[in-house]
Amino acid sequence: MADKILSDADLEALRQLQEKSKAAYRELQRFRIEVYPYMSFEERVEFWAGEMERSLHWGEEEEEEAGEDAPLDTSFFDQSWYDECIGFDKEFDKILVRVAPLLGLDLEALPIRRKR
Repeated sequence: MADKILSDADLEALRQLQEKSKAAYRELQRFRIEVYPYMSFEERVEFWAGEMERSLHWGEEEEEEAGEDAPLDTSFFDQSWYDECIGFDKEFDKILVRVAPLLGLDLEALPIRRKR
């Protein structure tokens, strides 16, 4: 009999992670179909400002624990991210124009080809 690669505890942890992932995906789909389409333009600007703000500060906790000031991380904002956002909301470019100044982002400095 071959040795197990994963212990029973590891397998259970993996199963729980998969369940959480499935639940998060279902919640995203519900939001995308039942909530987001009914949000006003201003509500969508607020939504994306919050999402982008969290992305900018993604690595901050580790930096703060090390006693360092964390620079804003704009590496998340690349072409694939932009294309995915446009797929989520056809008006995303208009939203991005409104959100960028709120977050101190220079749109021209981001490595994206915008669809205007």
